[in-house]
Amino acid sequence: MRLTLPLTFLLGGLVGAAVASDPVRGHVVSVDDAPLKTAPHGKASVRVLSGEAESAFFGMLTIDPGVTIPVHRDASEEFVYMLEGGGVIQIDGVESVVGPGDAVFMPANSAVTFAATAAGPSKVLQVFAPTTSAAKYDGWK
Repeated sequence: MRLTLPLTFLLGGLVGAAVASDPVRGHVVSVDDAPLKTAPHGKASVRVLSGEAESAFFGMLTIDPGVTIPVHRDASEEFVYMLEGGGVIQIDGVESVVGPGDAVFMPANSAVTFAATAAGPSKVLQVFAPTTSAAKYDGWK
């Protein structure tokens, strides 16, 4: 008991010092000012809202109607929140219809495919944690 309190303060001080020396600062990004990357086929784009120095990637992905994202596996966990449009997502063989207001979680290394079936573009907020899987956008212009 006597050691617990001082040890707690010591560990708290070390953690606080590590956080205080972190060069990442809070910031605000307007979606209109965020870097835009477009897929080579021109039918999808992503606005990079955060992810350069942070521990997670945060972006707004837009997918044209009729586009199917082939089965793939991402090394990072992925979260998406459907803003507009929608379609059919399959995660490890389980198919779901998604649309505005739906949130989706994809575990790391799960087999995922998405078909944009809505009449207009599908827009989703996307998070990769950690940022590893965002490297797929490095080849987008």
